[in-house]
Amino acid sequence: MTWGVCALVVVGLVAMVVVPVATAGPLPVITLRDPMNDALAQQVEAAQADLWPYRDAMAEDFEATIPQIEFIGDARAALSGSAAEAESGLYTLLDATTTPSSARVTLALTATRTTGWWNSQSTAAVCFTLVFPQNEATILTEPADCGDGGPTEPPALPGFDDATRAVPLDELDVRLRVTEEDYPVLPCQCASGGDCDCPGG
Repeated sequence: MTWGVCALVVVGLVAMVVVPVATAGPLPVITLRDPMNDALAQQVEAAQADLWPYRDAMAEDFEATIPQIEFIGDARAALSGSAAEAESGLYTLLDATTTPSSARVTLALTATRTTGWWNSQSTAAVCFTLVFPQNEATILTEPADCGDGGPTEPPALPGFDDATRAVPLDELDVRLRVTEEDYPVLPCQCASGGDCDCPGG
């Protein structure tokens, strides 16, 4: 039950009377989505999809695999001070480690949104770790720090100068585990007169 307000006119005066008004239930709560968070979430899931074909190679030997992936820019040398500049790429590699059961790769990326009457642009970053378990067709995604400033400050690297903030992965509506079900194999199709690798020719 909620409370409503009724107005009564009494001898030229207006009196406000609060009376109970029956409703079917609590009033709905409207939640506004943050377009920037949505854009960052889409970018994280794009990284999961882009690296899905490399999951086995990453789990086995990520140091040999990363240089073969053109869309990853390795910034580890620049962060350690052993190189003047970081490699450029769609996704920036901040760190990579291995355990007996998996490889862990920490990436950073940005998203830019155009908002307002004056078409002003804003840019934000997100940092996250992709985990590639050995002998398992899955990629796990975990929160990660962007550097000394933690998960809320963009990396101190070229390419992130326009980012005014970093959004923690926990604040994004993003899949934390992807499997073969998320990337089904498309039916085999052969063009007439062309080479065909489908079973049976």
